[in-house]
Amino acid sequence: MTDKFGTPIDKGVVLTTDDCIKNEELFRKYGDLFLSYPDLFIDLITPSDSMFRLFFYQRMFLRATLRYRYHYAVFTRAFSKSFISILALFLRCMFLPKSTVFLCAGVKEQGVKIAREKINEILSLFPLLEHELSAKNMSNDYIRLVFKNGSIFDVVGILNSTRGGRRTAGLIEEVASIEDGDTLNETVLPLMNINRRSAKGIVYPNEPHQAQNYVTTAGYKSTFAYERLIELLVMSVILPNNAFVWGGDYRIPIKYGLLSAQYISEIRLSSTYKEESFAREYMSVWTGGSSEA
Repeated sequence: MTDKFGTPIDKGVVLTTDDCIKNEELFRKYGDLFLSYPDLFIDLITPSDSMFRLFFYQRMFLRATLRYRYHYAVFTRAFSKSFISILALFLRCMFLPKSTVFLCAGVKEQGVKIAREKINEILSLFPLLEHELSAKNMSNDYIRLVFKNGSIFDVVGILNSTRGGRRTAGLIEEVASIEDGDTLNETVLPLMNINRRSAKGIVYPNEPHQAQNYVTTAGYKSTFAYERLIELLVMSVILPNNAFVWGGDYRIPIKYGLLSAQYISEIRLSSTYKEESFAREYMSVWTGGSSEA
């Protein structure tokens, strides 16, 4: 037996309007639970025959992304940070109706490519999430997901043409590679000038409105990305409920089998691989100044 969307119904039970009204408080309880602990929701919807399991740091990542207004993560290659970040955006659209979230990168085509690959991977790993969508438009230069609860996810460019739009949350992917910090500040971040309103038009004060998520490998100190990192790091000390800043080096993906220890050893011994490059790419150390600094 299936519902009108083709989803198999366990034991032939159909969820009716009366059932929803009768169990409204229970649904609210689980809605609040999954918004604070999205990793538990992922555990629940993972197919029983799937080999996928969230790692400990991925659970932390999901929770931080949905709980804080500002989230800045500096991690190395092979950390799967893009996958977890886009999964978190998808869940935000699900759990918070009428959300309008975006992803942007240094080049729009790069953002579209990352989003398309990760969205396809997410829907493949968690087939139930496909039923949350009423429309899915993905091409080589365009991404737009429309959810049945009115939420929208898309990819925007760091361009003047982006000016004037409105979003409620966003992910800035590989922010260290963004050279034009002024345009990002003047056109992309102002997209989030508005608060999300619920289906009843209510603004909830305890919700992390205008949520900004920055995900990147380390770069150079004389950049917008580094200045923003320091700014949010200070905020995380002064206003710990608003900002969460963290990072990690190559030892984390090695521990979980995402990166080869032998590969790292070969890179460190290579005479053609610069020490500064290794520091940025695999140690999450921001470099700058003279080579002796």
